[in-house]
Amino acid sequence: MTFKVTGTHSRMASSFEVVVPPGFDVGAHVHTRSEELFYVLEGELDVLAFEPRVRTPDNWKHWESRSGTRVVRATPGTVIVVPPGCPHAFANPTDTPAKMFFQASRHRTTNGTSTNSWRSWAAAARRTTRRSRNCGRDTTSSSSHR
Repeated sequence: MTFKVTGTHSRMASSFEVVVPPGFDVGAHVHTRSEELFYVLEGELDVLAFEPRVRTPDNWKHWESRSGTRVVRATPGTVIVVPPGCPHAFANPTDTPAKMFFQASRHRTTNGTSTNSWRSWAAAARRTTRRSRNCGRDTTSSSSHR
């Protein structure tokens, strides 16, 4: 992870360039107060960014939304916007590294301190039980423009 913009530079968001190694899976999780943006620069990632019909604990890659949305294979130029409360995940199922630009909004915690959602990736990776009120529309788009 290469830090591009941190709390030293911005009070609103932090930005990173992330190399996702082959086989890495962040796991499905939810951030209740922050939003994230992913832009795939190189390689391919499996990406989830929707509320599934049922949140099963075994494999998020098989989840499906009420409207039929399924996990997508994101390629260079794909943008994923994840609003607060929306279940999301990404994994690199290929045998080559992928690279993405990642931006996470800052938010205030209950004790008033400021934090970044990237710090909570590991802790949040297994939380998939909270229902989302803000997610339901397709938040993944692809474009050939870079």
